[in-house]
Amino acid sequence: MGMPIITPGTGTREQALTDIIESIALQEAALAHIKAVFGETAPEYTL
Repeated sequence: MGMPIITPGTGTREQALTDIIESIALQEAALAHIKAVFGETAPEYTL
């Protein structure tokens, strides 16, 4: 997989900030799901 090609956008600054905040929210949701799965499986591996 190579480097992505990023072209200049025509969006506004407000849209860029909205996109960044949305991206952070999606990352937090993904991490919450990972933590939940790990929390369900972790007791199986304790000594």
